[in-house]
Amino acid sequence: MSVLLESDTDTSLQSHLDELTLRTTIFFISVSLMSLIWYTMIDSTLAYLMGILQPCSESCLNIYEPAQWSVVRWMASLLLGIFSCLPLLLYQMHQFAKPGLLPSEFNALRRWSWSSVLFTFFLAALLIFEVFPIIYSKGHANHIAVGLEAQYSAVELLLILLSTLWILLVFLIAWSSIVILGIMGLLHQETADLWRIRIYGMGSMLLVLSIPDQMQSATLPVLVLLWTGGEVLGIRWFSKQMDTYGRAVPRFDSEGRRRHIAILDCSCSGANEYHGFTPFPGYSTVRTTNICHNKEDRNRVIGHLINENITDAVITGCDGTPCPMKFKNNFQRLDATLHGLNLMSLQNNRVKSTEKKSFEVKLAMLQMADPFDIEGLPFRLRDLLQEQETLPQKYVLMQSSETRWNYVNEDTLVLRLPEEMNDRTELERIFRDEYGIKPASMQ
Repeated sequence: MSVLLESDTDTSLQSHLDELTLRTTIFFISVSLMSLIWYTMIDSTLAYLMGILQPCSESCLNIYEPAQWSVVRWMASLLLGIFSCLPLLLYQMHQFAKPGLLPSEFNALRRWSWSSVLFTFFLAALLIFEVFPIIYSKGHANHIAVGLEAQYSAVELLLILLSTLWILLVFLIAWSSIVILGIMGLLHQETADLWRIRIYGMGSMLLVLSIPDQMQSATLPVLVLLWTGGEVLGIRWFSKQMDTYGRAVPRFDSEGRRRHIAILDCSCSGANEYHGFTPFPGYSTVRTTNICHNKEDRNRVIGHLINENITDAVITGCDGTPCPMKFKNNFQRLDATLHGLNLMSLQNNRVKSTEKKSFEVKLAMLQMADPFDIEGLPFRLRDLLQEQETLPQKYVLMQSSETRWNYVNEDTLVLRLPEEMNDRTELERIFRDEYGIKPASMQ
């Protein structure tokens, strides 16, 4: 199942295929029309190009295979038609991809595509008008110096130029993809291998299939240059950890499944006083203002779940009930679980705010029955208490389903047990015998 953002509509696969067919048809018709227009003036265009590339002042270009020249004329018309329709291609691509991408992904795609196209036009002009004329002139001078007669194939001259432009275009697309993905935060240590396969795999396939027979000996050096250049440009992102939100360390639950846990540190529009007291080691953290009412916050959470392969997300302020249904459905689509610490219910039942908010968050986390196991709760509690310099004076044990509370002061620890946990003997022993903490009355 696919993820639906707030602005998305749940449409069928056939409707997407129909839209793709329509946009592709529009592009190909446009390319065909532009190619025919260019074909009507292709002879003068190629003559102008040959005048720029011709290395000698006198006539030294020949066509040894007229059939090949006809192929070059049609190929040049087609390439000019494609280049002329690139803005239309980008527009159609953006409009089709936008509903299926997160806002950050769409911005990365748009910036990458436009910057790549503009730089490609600039680089192509530089090669055609400056670089290749100089290279051909130096080669011609060398031929004259050794006494060779200057007779060159116009087809080979164009083939070398077009092949070089194509190779540079593939390099540009691959390398700019790495840079844009890194800047937008989509490329980091966790996603590095996935993006390497996508970028290097596609680029290598295009190069191997498109390099002409005359340049087959350059295939391996070209591929090595593609991979090496990509690694050099992306070295800062390939090894980058997600330090902005921390890193979710893999954990194994009681059934041996690998779990990645994220904390959704929601301020609940300022109502949650526990906001801002995470992250802590072992969890990734997404700080939001109001998940229930802010669409951008929800989109950012979904993006974090996708990029970090999160299996469990824990909201700090509430229990997750007020969240929109479409947001919850996306968790099911991603095979993830939404939990809630419901810390606002705790703050509402204290006489005054506690200064140990980070401790309260950790305490609420260890009380969860899922993804943790119930039997390990006493041991998790013991480890947490051992880390504290000052301990609470009293404790209250209650089931998570209980809703009637009396007020407690800041020195009282409230432990909400999972509904499935009925045996409190070990917890009471730890409080009483190991730490000397007394039970508090909730009457």
